[in-house]
Amino acid sequence: MRRLVLIVIALTVLLLVPAAASASTPTLKSLAKSLAALQKTQKSQAATIKSLQGKGASGTSTIAALQSTVAGQAATIASLQGTVTSQASTIAGLQSTVTSQTDTIVGLQTVVGADTSHGLRKSVADIAANPALTLSWLPTYLSLDSNAENGVAGPNVVFQACNVHVFSATSEDDTTGLGNLIVGWDGTSGGQRGGSNNLVCGEGNNFSSYGCFVAGNLNAVGGPCASVCGGMDNQATKNVSSVDGGYNNLAGNNGDIIGGGENITLNSPSIGYAWQAGTYHTP
Repeated sequence: MRRLVLIVIALTVLLLVPAAASASTPTLKSLAKSLAALQKTQKSQAATIKSLQGKGASGTSTIAALQSTVAGQAATIASLQGTVTSQASTIAGLQSTVTSQTDTIVGLQTVVGADTSHGLRKSVADIAANPALTLSWLPTYLSLDSNAENGVAGPNVVFQACNVHVFSATSEDDTTGLGNLIVGWDGTSGGQRGGSNNLVCGEGNNFSSYGCFVAGNLNAVGGPCASVCGGMDNQATKNVSSVDGGYNNLAGNNGDIIGGGENITLNSPSIGYAWQAGTYHTP
């Protein structure tokens, strides 16, 4: 009996399976179609991912190139900043040079003269008035001898058969501080050196007036037409006063004369003179 039941069940299953298979066929086809669409979508997404990966690699390369360019530009900017700093320093130097040249031009303008009665303008006016008066005079009146001249070591510049004039711009007693003939180095001693039309020889001498002569060392003339002929630390401070030499002498009144000696002071109201050290006389 059990065997019969099993046979009946088996036959029933055999009969039912084809029917079930026939009923489910459309569903399997739909699943297969969906699976194919998914596979196609997957392939498309894979291609998209691959393309994006390529673009990402290209972007990374571009970023690296841009970083290198930025670094190069930063170095260029630093170099330009250094150049600008250097040029600023150069401009400052040029400004200083321009200032110095401006001072030189002002000095040259003074030498040229403001009108045709002074300076080079006068020379030009003279030449214009007399065309024959040109540099052709140089060989006649001025010469240069590279050898010794009358026992004086050469080279020597020689003026011959002419007069040499040195004077300030406007008058004997002007306050330009020009027209002085200075022989020697005559370094400054910190005193007054603004006089005009003076003859100065020696070292550290001061001259604050006009028409004076001062020689020696650390001497001073302070009155019109005063003179100190030599010595050291001597002063002739008034009109036509004079110290001929010695040390630390003062001719402090108009017309005072000190012939020499040391520490002689003529500074009383009357005109005086002293001819030797320690001796003082009044007229």
